[in-house]
Amino acid sequence: MENIPSYIGLVVLAGAMVWLAPRLFLRYPQRMLLFFVNAVVFSCAFGVVDIVGRFLALELLARLTPSPQVTATVAFVLRLLAFPCLVMSWYFFIRMILEIRGRRFSLPLQAAFFVLQAGALAAYFLTADDALLRSPVKGLPLYDLIMLVFNIVNRGAIFILFVRATFAPNGRNDLERRRGLKVFTGIYAVAYLLYGMAALTMKSRGFLCYTYPILEFFMHVPPFLFLKAFLGRYYAHHPLEPVREGALAGFFARHQISSREQEIIRLLLEGKSGRDMAEELFVSLKTVKTHLSNIFRKLGVKSRWQLITLIRNSQQHYQEF
Repeated sequence: MENIPSYIGLVVLAGAMVWLAPRLFLRYPQRMLLFFVNAVVFSCAFGVVDIVGRFLALELLARLTPSPQVTATVAFVLRLLAFPCLVMSWYFFIRMILEIRGRRFSLPLQAAFFVLQAGALAAYFLTADDALLRSPVKGLPLYDLIMLVFNIVNRGAIFILFVRATFAPNGRNDLERRRGLKVFTGIYAVAYLLYGMAALTMKSRGFLCYTYPILEFFMHVPPFLFLKAFLGRYYAHHPLEPVREGALAGFFARHQISSREQEIIRLLLEGKSGRDMAEELFVSLKTVKTHLSNIFRKLGVKSRWQLITLIRNSQQHYQEF
């Protein structure tokens, strides 16, 4: 149980990233940031399940001295639960990179991506019984080998996409944006490269099986800190145009938005979180969520980002990043 403080520290780091990333998006609502937030959240979820969940469970089991089969089963099931989070993180990173480059992730390509990931998951599950299928690598179970190849292929592909985005960013952005995006994707490319080098050069299987998910927490910190600083500098000189009061009033009238809903929308446009809204309006967080649900239903949107986009697009104030 001596690793408990480390687990707590990792959970705190993951929680900080999950809390800070959406706030960055709410302050600078951009499509690219929406994908970035989702990628970071799913990546942290993978780390929590795969490290804190799996290995904390194993440490607790060790105190009960279970059979090796029970321990192996628990580790396998929790790894299986973490798998979808990892896949979704990669999916949103691909969407983010393509958004930066002004490219589309077509539906056939998205379908192919998920089919391949589902195939890898099925292979990992079916090879759990090492007595039936032997690994070609001595000392490495077949399911661990499949997970290793799965990581190399996916992370290698995303690394290539980051490199291409670094050296060939979309020309629709102004020079300052292009430079910022090049540095951002370049930092991620380096992070992925270091991740791969560390995983492939470590001789111990313990690293591959027990330690490598820790990098899921730390690899996002440098890019996030740079992006936060860059956006702050950029929008200090190029602020998002505020929604004109007259146009906003017209928008409210057209969609029959109540006075309380108008207050919610105004605070949302200011980048306020649900808790911030509750404190400012002296209501409960549940009440704020109820008003937001009513607004979403009334306007036919499903998220805060779609609502902000609808308002800004309707008044020609929304800018793509």
